[in-house]
Amino acid sequence: MSRRFTLLLSIAATHIVAAAPTWTWKTFTDERDIWLRSSCDGVLMFDYRLGAGGAIAEMRDVPSGNKRLLSPSFQGEATDRIIQWTWWSDSITNAVAGLPSFEHRFNVTQGGDFVGQPAPIIAVMIRPKENIVDVFSVPQDQWKTQQQSFMKNKISALTRYEMAADGVLKVRRVMLVDRVKLTGKTTPFAKLYIEGWSPFDRSGTFDGLALALDGKGTPNWWYRAGENIPNYPVLAAAKTSGYAVVYQTSNPQANPAVGLVFGTGEVIPANKSNALVLNTMSWDNGIAILPALGLADVAEGSVIDVTIALLPRRSLDAEMSARLRALVPQIPAPIVHPPGTAFTGEIAKIVTQLRANQSSTGKRTEHLATQISTTP
Repeated sequence: MSRRFTLLLSIAATHIVAAAPTWTWKTFTDERDIWLRSSCDGVLMFDYRLGAGGAIAEMRDVPSGNKRLLSPSFQGEATDRIIQWTWWSDSITNAVAGLPSFEHRFNVTQGGDFVGQPAPIIAVMIRPKENIVDVFSVPQDQWKTQQQSFMKNKISALTRYEMAADGVLKVRRVMLVDRVKLTGKTTPFAKLYIEGWSPFDRSGTFDGLALALDGKGTPNWWYRAGENIPNYPVLAAAKTSGYAVVYQTSNPQANPAVGLVFGTGEVIPANKSNALVLNTMSWDNGIAILPALGLADVAEGSVIDVTIALLPRRSLDAEMSARLRALVPQIPAPIVHPPGTAFTGEIAKIVTQLRANQSSTGKRTEHLATQISTTP
């Protein structure tokens, strides 16, 4: 072999680039539940179980023996410490003896109520060609049972799971604003806070929270549970990186990490009283990433449309950092469509269905495989 040919082979070898990993998805059911599963280069990676209200009830790291990634429940209920939305309103309140003042306000969560009663499910549609699962539900119970006879409301909602490229799970939430009856009287949402409640496991899985990573995947804006994770700092999303990550601080390159992408777009239509913010908190066995909408004067019949994305990886590294940054501009800005909006295309069909579902009873179950249908 000539010296020149050997040199050419050496040069070529230095330019060989490893093939990008291939991520795939599978939706499957067991006797009662619907699962979403990602794989990378044929190796099983992460599982998600859909549960109460269409929320993510479980998230597991499969290669480590199905290690739990979400915080354990408070007292065994299936309606809390799951990845879901929750509505609060400080402008709709009812004082109840025995409840702390913060529980005097309107509060409906996607999954159901405090004692574990799940929200009614209308229909679940699995669309394998598009890698989409749609869940229509009508959450309607105040979080505290003591308030349920005083505050009446039904939130007709779609939760869409899009199993996207590179192991990304996009979660779209479309919610129809219903009237609220407070002790029988219609009461408007002068203030409305809609939070993406996302509680991750602190009992042996994660202890760090990063709000930014450098190009190598090293956190450069971060906190540690039990020390300094802020409690509801109300950070303007536009002034953040548009994502947050839970990870293990002791050896992040050899432990799972989960990124939650919420974007940096301002609420549409622009209104100085409305904002997309990031809140955070932690407790004995959990760390929460809480992107939220702070809204004012939301009228009955409005449609709220917001999207987040989950990006789990088995290592906090440069690939994860680059993928998070690439995802941020892909997350659409939250939209509050006012009553009377002339919808077109797919959103028109979604809103028509949400309106029809308001008069439906649905089935109270956390096991969604029983509710699969081709049409809602």
